[in-house]
Amino acid sequence: MRHAAKWAIVLALLLGGCGGESSLSIASYVEQMQESTDELQALGVQVNAELANHVDLETGRIVDSDAVGTVMADIASALRVYHDDLKDLNAPSEIEEAHDTFLAAAGARLEQWETAADQATELESVEDLDVATRKSPSFQAACVALERAVDESGLQLDLDCGDV
Repeated sequence: MRHAAKWAIVLALLLGGCGGESSLSIASYVEQMQESTDELQALGVQVNAELANHVDLETGRIVDSDAVGTVMADIASALRVYHDDLKDLNAPSEIEEAHDTFLAAAGARLEQWETAADQATELESVEDLDVATRKSPSFQAACVALERAVDESGLQLDLDCGDV
């Protein structure tokens, strides 16, 4: 009988992990989310410098649309990695809805950048580029909502919800 009890405990431990992925703690979630966001923001700084190399700074006109298209495709690729990272996070229940809404908004933002990269040769100016890639109000709302949900837990998350 004692042997059976030991096997019952082992079986319970093994099966305990089979109910699907458990969610992260809020602190682990914030840490991983901030790390991914910081990496994307650092890349954004580099990309802005690269884009400046292909623009006439006096007139704001794009001088090499092919190069701009390549840079924009690189941004879209980085956004794809970011989006995939977000999908892989198993958000804690207290922020799951805000995370899922942000994930959907980030997916739409990724599509926006992919479309803009595909149409880069049609862009003539920095203003055109800004219009093609500006964060939508729905993205900003989802971004702010996730930051606030995290804030309510007593932690902070900076997703750079403002304009590009």
